[in-house]
Amino acid sequence: MAARNILGSESSPYLLQHANNPVHWQSWEKTDFDKLKKENKLLLISIGYATCHWCHVMERECFESNDVAQLMNGHFHAIKIDREERPDLDQIYMQALQLLTGQGGWPLNIVALPDGRPIWGATYLPKDQWMAALEKIVSLQQQKPDYLLDYAEQFKMGLMENQSTLFQTPKNENKIHLEKLIDKMLVGIDLEWGGYQAPKFPMPVLLQCFLYAGIYKHNSTALTHVEKTLEKMALGGLHDHVDGGFSRYSVDHKWHIPHFEKMAYDNGQLLSVFSLAYRNNPLQHLKDSIDSIFQFIQQELKSTSGGYFCALDADSLNEKGELKEGAFYTWQKQELKAVLEKDYPLFKAYYNINENGIWEEDNYVLFATQTPEVFSKSIGLSLEDFLKKRNNWLMRLSKKRKLRTKPLVDNKILIGWNALIATGLCDAFGATENNAIGESAKELLDFLIIQRQADGSLSRVWQKSAEGFLEDYALSIEALIKGYQTFFKMSYLLTAKSLFEKVLVHFSTHEHAFYSYQNQNQSDTLFNPIELEDNVIPSSNAVMTENQWWLGRYFDRQDWVSAAENRYDQMSPKLMQFPRGYGRWIRFGMYLEQKKTEMVVTGRKATSWIHLIHKSVAPHVLVAICDSAVEAKQLTLFNNRFQNDSTQFFICQNNSCLRPTEKASEAFEMIQSLNQ
Repeated sequence: MAARNILGSESSPYLLQHANNPVHWQSWEKTDFDKLKKENKLLLISIGYATCHWCHVMERECFESNDVAQLMNGHFHAIKIDREERPDLDQIYMQALQLLTGQGGWPLNIVALPDGRPIWGATYLPKDQWMAALEKIVSLQQQKPDYLLDYAEQFKMGLMENQSTLFQTPKNENKIHLEKLIDKMLVGIDLEWGGYQAPKFPMPVLLQCFLYAGIYKHNSTALTHVEKTLEKMALGGLHDHVDGGFSRYSVDHKWHIPHFEKMAYDNGQLLSVFSLAYRNNPLQHLKDSIDSIFQFIQQELKSTSGGYFCALDADSLNEKGELKEGAFYTWQKQELKAVLEKDYPLFKAYYNINENGIWEEDNYVLFATQTPEVFSKSIGLSLEDFLKKRNNWLMRLSKKRKLRTKPLVDNKILIGWNALIATGLCDAFGATENNAIGESAKELLDFLIIQRQADGSLSRVWQKSAEGFLEDYALSIEALIKGYQTFFKMSYLLTAKSLFEKVLVHFSTHEHAFYSYQNQNQSDTLFNPIELEDNVIPSSNAVMTENQWWLGRYFDRQDWVSAAENRYDQMSPKLMQFPRGYGRWIRFGMYLEQKKTEMVVTGRKATSWIHLIHKSVAPHVLVAICDSAVEAKQLTLFNNRFQNDSTQFFICQNNSCLRPTEKASEAFEMIQSLNQ
């Protein structure tokens, strides 16, 4: 058995949390699998992440127990994995867990043969159930080893069969009817509070899809659902009214009581969702939410390196020194009275410091049920005066909260998650023209470019040499394309193309049209996953397909455009079977239904029209701007179109161009008429 727990030498906050457990935890990368095969040693693989509440609970109940450690150390090679550093392993063993038990979640615990083939799995188990399960597995291995071998082989075949069905050529050639799919996705929505049933996750991928359905399909139900959901999320306890940002999910149907961990990937994507919604309908609460998320990621997640940390934990120490979920975020009535003094009655009315806002143990989660516009009118105050009062209340509460012990920060810097934030910042700048947001977006895009390894490849984790996964490449390329479409800096687009060409070499095969999750040269897992379905982060294949489509159009590569469109067509059976799992593909499908429209702006003063483009041009329109003769040579879109002494607008659709114009108003009228 492993002689000691080696996690103290790791950098992952999650692995370091387990460094002092009596369990002799090892890392996946430092495990000698050949030796384990000779010893016939079972693997016990435990996967989680630093801000996972039930991972903490299982650690306290099981992995800190000497009895449990004695059992695990004596019969298993125990491996701890940070799912955020190794999402490939998490995907493989989550598939296994779902096939074994019908459900998934974290902590994700798998017992496997020495070659990694799973034989048993579970999420959180209390100590007695955990030990009983492990003892039964040990008994089976000792008494019926052939049974375990046969079971593991059959199970592996099932996993591989499940994998192979992901990219089978569709047997039917039915046209995808997006209207029907969107209507199917809307079944089960909560008409009063937004979202679906509790527990309620923000689900940014679906919210964006529904927003696009409202814009492109004129689906009023989808648009109303998004507007309702965003409003209720922003008013509810899922939103941290004091210091900004949104928690991972709500345990109730009113978005009132959150699971208090705050994730970078949620807030980055929600920045995009609120920004797109604000562009479509500039309501004050949408702008407030954009500002709130920006405040949170700048103050709580931004590192001195220029990148952003992963998450804040749900648990923190209360005034008694006990580790409690939500201790940092909740309030007691007497504390609020002391801080707010004469303002308390009005604060109490707005934030429901009553039976509607109470949680547990006399703790309250701030929970508004009326927008500032409605509430201010009901009390006879102007909106401006009420917002001044509200902001003053929250500033005082923030000052008070700073005296508390902060939750743990998972200070890994994941490249893919930073790319989601970069895309969100670009969207937010395009919607608001807030220069502070714009500067933060450019800083982060530059960080994504600079942090590449010497050969131009991406890391998964900043300052670690292990190469990134398809998720990291897809999201980084998307952010750089979005960066170009926001600031029209050519280096962003050229870097996106360079990264995509690496993906073509290292993440694609001749066996099927889809991209593998790992670099094809990686070989330390049971198989190389293919990710098609959205999760909390959009499908890496869907994002990469849209990237390929954009880059093919920018760089005049019709083969790339055709490959992207054909890959989308191959998804038709899956989209029709379970559309809610493929929101990002469906969003791309709405792009494909539009006529291919381009706006090219050239001339020394071309960039002066960027702000108008942000506000006036639909998301599917390809825009290219050039203000120098040098850059005019970078894209064929600029060929014979650049003149120093005039700014010209070129509008084309489906390979047919209108006459160029020097009048911006005329150009924007052309764009509007072409897309009606």
